[in-house]
Amino acid sequence: MKAKGDFAEWAKVHDFFYASPRRPLDQCVRDGQDILLDIDVQGARKIKRKYPRPSRSFSYRLHGGSCSEGWLPRGTDRKETIRRRLVNARGEIRKIIKYDYYVVNCEVKTSVELLKSIVEAERAKNFQSQAMAH
Repeated sequence: MKAKGDFAEWAKVHDFFYASPRRPLDQCVRDGQDILLDIDVQGARKIKRKYPRPSRSFSYRLHGGSCSEGWLPRGTDRKETIRRRLVNARGEIRKIIKYDYYVVNCEVKTSVELLKSIVEAERAKNFQSQAMAH
């Protein structure tokens, strides 16, 4: 699928490959639907290049787990894996400035409400842009 260009973005992260299929994203953009992706900084950068209209795609980082447990190692992780994840996390944190939005998931309910607000703000921005264009 990678060779055929079926992915909107793909990356190798922590020795695993991750990807977002292109066809459903293209369809959502054509239909004017909101898109929410769980991707890392590499993926977000690639998505913003392919789908540049800010009213259609926006970048944020949702950290999995609660604040207190999110950075703790999994019981199955080796020391090298933990070290690599921490190094990568430091690099990602330095890139916050490049994101339109940054959400830290300390409490799921609060994070969901914040994401709803972001979507509503982006919809309003898009509505304003379309109204001014006509």
